Amino acid sequence: MKKLVEQFIKQYDKAVTQVELIQKDIDKKRELIEGDKRDAKLARDCSTILTELVREQSNIKIGEIENIVNEGLKVVFSDNIEIKIISSILNNKTTYHIDITQNGVHGTQESFGGGVLAVISLCLRVVMIIYCKRDRILFLDESLGFVSEVYQPNLSNFISQLCKRLGFNITLISHQPKMVAYADRIYEAYKGKDGTEFRLTTSEKLD
Repeated sequence: MKKLVEQFIKQYDKAVTQVELIQKDIDKKRELIEGDKRDAKLARDCSTILTELVREQSNIKIGEIENIVNEGLKVVFSDNIEIKIISSILNNKTTYHIDITQNGVHGTQESFGGGVLAVISLCLRVVMIIYCKRDRILFLDESLGFVSEVYQPNLSNFISQLCKRLGFNITLISHQPKMVAYADRIYEAYKGKDGTEFRLTTSEKLD
């Protein structure tokens, strides 16, 4: 499990390095365009180069995102479930579709059930928060409820590692005791005299 999580982290570090290198290239091309605006032809040529470079960056990001999500799926499910992000252009707008396979067999997103989609969504949210340099805070209100009980301990450990290794603060609301197996702090909701109240507890007491 630790090795798989380390692979996930390694893929993230690799993605960040590649994005930074490509961003430097984009900045150089942008400076070239801004430095000679009076020459319309040169500006158009550089704009074309910049467009291709941005497209190349997008492709690299997609590839790295695929690797990171697939590592997350491997940590949680231990099955050969993978995604492929397919891009298409319609009316000059780029759209993306997630293609999911298991042991090389393609299926619709719905055919893999809500558990797989929930983990994919979690991984994508983590990646986007990191790429966009936003506060590493996530609130998960029953969003992982479709994950099978068999895989819940793996998912709980995965979430714990995200917090410890990547500095995330994740608040998870769940009715599944196994989902909090690796939580740092657990609060149990119960009906008190003045309505819903909370008390600090342990995973053993929830079983």
